[in-house]
Amino acid sequence: MNTDLLGRPIHTIREELRKILEGSVSGIQNQIQKWLLNYSVSFHFNEITLHFPEHAEAMQTASTFCHQQGGLLSIQLEKASLLGLSDHFYGAAIHRANASDTSALAGIALSNSDLRLQQRLGRLIADAIAPDDMWQSMEAIPSNDVGLLVRFTLTCESQSGTLSVLLDGHLIQTLINELELQPQDPAIPHRFRHALEKTPVSLQAVLSRKVMPLSQVLALQPGDIIPIDLLTQAPVSIGQEHLFNGQVADQNGQLVLILKETKDSHS
Repeated sequence: MNTDLLGRPIHTIREELRKILEGSVSGIQNQIQKWLLNYSVSFHFNEITLHFPEHAEAMQTASTFCHQQGGLLSIQLEKASLLGLSDHFYGAAIHRANASDTSALAGIALSNSDLRLQQRLGRLIADAIAPDDMWQSMEAIPSNDVGLLVRFTLTCESQSGTLSVLLDGHLIQTLINELELQPQDPAIPHRFRHALEKTPVSLQAVLSRKVMPLSQVLALQPGDIIPIDLLTQAPVSIGQEHLFNGQVADQNGQLVLILKETKDSHS
């Protein structure tokens, strides 16, 4: 990622992602709980920080997703937690995560079933950031450039572990572009569109225009009466933007403006 983005853009998208991911925690927890009906599950957002190459974490067993517009999202659950979650999910008779010896735990290889479950977790996170059809799972080594690192805590029964999510620089650029250039894109959270739709605006309607010599204008005094005629077509605008024309009319004793034509049809 271009280091120029280490200014406002990446910090802006970090804040937006924090809001999105914090808001998605409850739904993700409920989904995991549905997978593990007989076990207690909790899921918490911890932090989102800048990720630099020199601070790279080992994510050799991460599940990776590619965004349709470019960029990678990688997810990895701590090994002991993934083993425990997988054993509960698949109903294993022996729980591998109970190995108290760190060296013994290191000697346990993750199975394809373990990695498939991790991929399902990753899909939940990815779908919280962008629609499902924008992502494709793939075999890839997580990027080691500047990006964003998100950490969650996943607890199943009494065992807790860190779920790390790495968004690479290309994906950050994609999300920044979508936020700035495509505000109506479905990937942008609904609450932002809703807030925009609720923004109050002031409509201005010109009902009459009067042309007078400057000498008469300068001679006007309080109490003077100026005869006017209502315009046949009253232009309506927001600020300097002309929206449409209307006709002034009386409706049940109330003065109303009947919309007649837009600026496009008028032109």
